[in-house]
Amino acid sequence: MRMIGKGKRVVHVALVEDDPQVARRLQRILDQSSKYLQSVCFTCLTDAIAGWRHIDIDILLVDLGLPDGNGVELIRVVAENRPSIKILVFSSHSEERGVLRSLQAGAHGYVLKDGAEDRLLETLDHLIDGGAPLTPSVAVCVLKYLKQPVSNTSMATVDRQNPLTSREIEVLTHIARGMSNAEIGDFLNVTINTVRAHTKNIFRKLSVHSRAAAIYRARDDGFIDR
Repeated sequence: MRMIGKGKRVVHVALVEDDPQVARRLQRILDQSSKYLQSVCFTCLTDAIAGWRHIDIDILLVDLGLPDGNGVELIRVVAENRPSIKILVFSSHSEERGVLRSLQAGAHGYVLKDGAEDRLLETLDHLIDGGAPLTPSVAVCVLKYLKQPVSNTSMATVDRQNPLTSREIEVLTHIARGMSNAEIGDFLNVTINTVRAHTKNIFRKLSVHSRAAAIYRARDDGFIDR
């Protein structure tokens, strides 16, 4: 992010959207804010994979249904190579498989296009603050996944291999409840930078690149309760 004037930051947003009308509407919304700036709009998966490394990006807004492939492939590449980029899926579809694949690949949030444009700037603010924006119907898919039973054998095995400290487990538990970094800091009476440091350590120890992936990994391995 670059500074624009005293105390202000420009957040560069890259779009991956093949519908020109949707892309134009998103551009107009971003233009309404001095905080967010569209750096590029890729219209296909091939161009996005080839070009994202050469663009100044803080947030990647990705449509999954691209004419030459699925945006999940791009999410995985970006998350593995530059985990500092916040990735938000902006899709028309909420099929459980697509939602879970996106979040497990490294997406930080998943919102549906229907009605989301009106709250886009608010959603981006939440994302930058460390939140994980999810449209309610998408959140249902996530909760359904989290409520699936975990075998006692699996939990007993991984419990002895838990790499997380008690404080990191506490932070991750609050992340799983949908709390932002600021909210977790207030709840635990620590600074937001301390929460970010714990989150970074959690990601490193679990070999993941997003909050959602950390939750899935920790839940599957029995590190946190569902």
